[in-house]
Amino acid sequence: MGISRSSSYYQHSLPVRDTPWLDKIVRVLITHPDYGIYRLKLHFDLDGESISQAKIRRICRTNGIIAKPKKKKPPIRDRNEPYTGVSNLIDGITPTSPDQIWCGDFSYFRINGIWMYLATVIDSYTKEILGFSLSTNHSSSLVCNSLNMAIKQHKPQRKPIIFHSDQGSEYSSMEFRNLLTKNLILQSNSEKASPWQNGFQESFYGKFKDEMGLHRINNCSNYMEAYNLIAKQIEYYNTQRIHTSIKNIPVKFYQAYILHTKKEEKKVS
Repeated sequence: MGISRSSSYYQHSLPVRDTPWLDKIVRVLITHPDYGIYRLKLHFDLDGESISQAKIRRICRTNGIIAKPKKKKPPIRDRNEPYTGVSNLIDGITPTSPDQIWCGDFSYFRINGIWMYLATVIDSYTKEILGFSLSTNHSSSLVCNSLNMAIKQHKPQRKPIIFHSDQGSEYSSMEFRNLLTKNLILQSNSEKASPWQNGFQESFYGKFKDEMGLHRINNCSNYMEAYNLIAKQIEYYNTQRIHTSIKNIPVKFYQAYILHTKKEEKKVS
């Protein structure tokens, strides 16, 4: 969403009862400028406030608050790598708790004229970004570093049963496979040329780049500036931004799950 620069928030007359809602919507969009109608509705739901999507849409349209145009998706990566022989272990499986399935992928940015690559590890249940790595090349070290961060930053209680990715050479490297074996993690790969089988990671990068602002990352002058910008955006993604599929903020969703599990364990004991 965005607020049309050519219009004042109050250029159109609103029913008196709607004026406080316009104020609230504008305040939310200042912090979360990429929220659409549905995420605004979820935000108010989580705050215990009741408003319909239709009402939010009407207030936004009346006051020149408009959705940003979607950017075209980049072409699907095809590196013509040979089949890895690793099966898709998550086909038909919907995770029911954290740390059953972590997913990995990487994408690229152009920073001060240099291509840089960002690898991430995401919990497919909670949608948290658990680890990331930024490098000038997409080697096995790039994806190993992202998984190492995810494991080390969440020790000792968090480690996946399955790690899922595409069949890229980075994930089929001996270095990465040894890292999985060392941590007793099963490896799973999407089928060849089937990016939808790692769909969450594939769709994540488009939204992430759009919300961070490609112009901001492209204008970074050096590696550390870019790294800090990405780290800040990931922190926002994990701790402030509502994810529509879980209707909550990823870290809060995880915390709620842990609290519920502890209460259930107390009942049993």
